[in-house]
Amino acid sequence: MKEILVPYTGQAYECTMCGACCHHHIVPLTKTDLERIGSTLDPESFAAYHESLGSIVLARGDEGGCTLLTGSRCGIHDTKPVICRLFPFAAYPEPRDASDGLAHEYLLPDGSLVYLYVNTACPGVREDARAPMPRWLLSLIQRIRIEMALTRFYYEITSSDR
Repeated sequence: MKEILVPYTGQAYECTMCGACCHHHIVPLTKTDLERIGSTLDPESFAAYHESLGSIVLARGDEGGCTLLTGSRCGIHDTKPVICRLFPFAAYPEPRDASDGLAHEYLLPDGSLVYLYVNTACPGVREDARAPMPRWLLSLIQRIRIEMALTRFYYEITSSDR
């Protein structure tokens, strides 16, 4: 599935559980993700270091899919990484492109602004239908931003201690 991000304008979304998203995205893991998932699984079974990102990500199997997939479904749905919970939505601090005329700002609970996009390559996204924004979306984006910042801080501090 090639990613096709367009400005979010209320496109309806309902997960079809096809698992396509679990085959085509690099998923960075927060320290909290590692601790939560690692409480039941060996981190070597699901985590890998991504050289160009310089961070720990979900590992990929031989066929490119997430190693935590069971068929086309997430084997750890209740504890899956926070980034996975965001799909098919994406948030950016600025519009992705100057030509994104439909992109507009959304206010996070902490008062910061983001621009929302949706991946229309996802079969669960319906561009021909509108729905209210999921109530959890902006809080989740803020949570991801906080967890990613804390993870970067943790690894900066622990790597400087060596």
